[in-house]
Amino acid sequence: QVRHRAHVSGDSRPADGEVPAAVHGRADAAVRQIRVFLRRPRIADAAGGAVRPGRPAGRRGASQPGQAAVLGHHALHAAGLLHAVPVDGPAGGSADPHLPRIAGQADLRDPRDLRVARRVMPAAAHATWLAALVAGLGVLLAAGFAAGFHLAARRRGATPWPLVLAQFAAASPWRPRDLWAVVLVLAAAQFLRRFAPPALLYDVLAFQIALLAAILWRMRGKPQALGARAAPRTVLAEAALRWLAILPLIWFLGFAWNLGLNLLGREPAFQHAVALFLETDTVWEQARFVFFAVIVAPVAEEALFRGLLLPLLVRHAGAAAGVALTALGFAALHGLESLPALAAFSVALSLAYARTGTLWVPMAMHALFNAANLALVAALVRSGALPG
Repeated sequence: QVRHRAHVSGDSRPADGEVPAAVHGRADAAVRQIRVFLRRPRIADAAGGAVRPGRPAGRRGASQPGQAAVLGHHALHAAGLLHAVPVDGPAGGSADPHLPRIAGQADLRDPRDLRVARRVMPAAAHATWLAALVAGLGVLLAAGFAAGFHLAARRRGATPWPLVLAQFAAASPWRPRDLWAVVLVLAAAQFLRRFAPPALLYDVLAFQIALLAAILWRMRGKPQALGARAAPRTVLAEAALRWLAILPLIWFLGFAWNLGLNLLGREPAFQHAVALFLETDTVWEQARFVFFAVIVAPVAEEALFRGLLLPLLVRHAGAAAGVALTALGFAALHGLESLPALAAFSVALSLAYARTGTLWVPMAMHALFNAANLALVAALVRSGALPG
């Protein structure tokens, strides 16, 4: 029936009465879209209600006539044939009587995915993902407040963090010449990067890998250059607790910062790393990006900012100034899109280093932060809130 409607489409039929192949193609696409809709367990109709296909996959049998008509209405609209099909839907009671028959004869075992359905009715196709995303963010927010109260109770009677950082800085084996050596290695790597083709791999080689190599080079002969060792279970528990505790503040600062940018007439943009992640096309590219963002970047950046830079700044400028300058440099490195939120996160990383005495906790916190952000971006793409 859908293909028949393509024949009677007045603006598509040429003078000799032949139907162009393009119209046949659009009609076939409309039929496939109807089949995809009928495979969904629950689809929102045009009036906002719920539509059940009715029978299990593989059996014949139409859903309610008006509901099937609405599905056909949307599919034909996407195919450009809407003008040829008079469909009023369930409320009007004058639905095309042939569309239910198409629904009943559709091959519900057709192994097509939901991409077509998302293009036609994105709100219906993404509703489950969006609801799960909102619920998950709510759970994380509640857990963050609980973790913050727990850490506040633990801090009672503890040694003040400025004193702890001053002790760490005095015992640190790092010297200013080590910092200058690392800076020179990074400058050389960035210079060579200009001659390489634009690719994520070369960006990582020119910064994170070069940074790790330089720090490992300067670590020779320096005992406990990255702080004390700790059991993996302790590291993961402390990292998760402290990451959750800072999460509500990060979200608030990010929201306030973007709101301020909007009020100033500047459209907020994604961080460079997020934009690169959205441009990945294959599973291999996504897996490689996740490895760099969750493993390589946290280790390299924490070794630089908390392992090397923070002790030097605390030794020469004091604990508070050292933490503040480290936070400013950390946030500026990642761009202005999330400057206050990343500065607050950097302060939390420095305090975690002071409270635990090991750099592995800030590294694990950083890895959790990056992994959660990538998961959030992927969920937003899946829910339709961000273009994939």
